[in-house]
Amino acid sequence: GRDRIEALLERCGLSERVTFLDTFSYDRMPEVYRAADCFVLPSIATETWQEQFGMSLIEAMSCGVPVVSTYSGSIPEIGGNAVRLCQPNDFLGLYEALRRIVRDDAYRKSLCSAVRARVLQEYTLEGYSEGLKSVYAELLK
Repeated sequence: GRDRIEALLERCGLSERVTFLDTFSYDRMPEVYRAADCFVLPSIATETWQEQFGMSLIEAMSCGVPVVSTYSGSIPEIGGNAVRLCQPNDFLGLYEALRRIVRDDAYRKSLCSAVRARVLQEYTLEGYSEGLKSVYAELLK
C-alpha cells in the first residue's frame, strides 16, 4: 500500500515531510527508533485478529520514543498510562495526539520518560526471570 500512502501525501502537500526508510538489520533498530520523533502503531482489530504483544511497541518504548497507538488488543495493557491511546479508526484523535507531541516539547519529554520508565518497571529480562521463578516455585509447592 505504499503507493496509496505516497499519493495521499502528495495530495496533502506532505511528501517533503515524510521519509520512507529501507530495511535495517535488527541491531540497528535502536538507532532507527531514536531518530524518530514519535512511534505510531495505529492498530485496528478485525473480526479474527487483534494486536498481540507487539515487540515493536516495547522496542520503541525502551528507546524512550513517545508512543501513540490505539485501544486494540494488548496495546493498552503493554503501554499502560505511558502511551497516548486513541480509538481505532479515529484519525482525528490520532492527529491530535501527534500534533500535541510535535508542538508541546514538555509533553513529549514527559512521554519519553514515561515509556522508558514503564519498560524498566515491567519488561526487563530480570523481571521476567523473577516472574518465571515465582511460577516454578509455586508449582513445586
